[in-house]
Amino acid sequence: IVLATLFCVGVSFVILPFLYPIEFELVKQYLIIANAAQVIYFIGNVLTASVLLRFTVVRNQMVVNVIHGLLFVVVCIPTAWEFGIDGFCWGLLLVNMARYALCIILGYMRRG
Repeated sequence: IVLATLFCVGVSFVILPFLYPIEFELVKQYLIIANAAQVIYFIGNVLTASVLLRFTVVRNQMVVNVIHGLLFVVVCIPTAWEFGIDGFCWGLLLVNMARYALCIILGYMRRG
């Protein structure tokens, strides 16, 4: 996760200034948090699709997605409302970390 996040941040600093030169100055402070959130989300999706479907019951995939959706609404929307984009980035990182942890926990529970 750390290596993928660092790679994505590095690529972001190369590509984004060319695509969005004005906006880049405004968003570059959020790149580490935003990229970490997306990397964790991607890995959580891989775990959900491969590990949970292979080693546990199909219902667990729906449980992960429903809890993730509810957490997004409960955490990300209020933090974005209260703290702006900074709050949204931190809220999204927290929610995606919870999704990742839930995938790991359900994966270890096996058939639960």
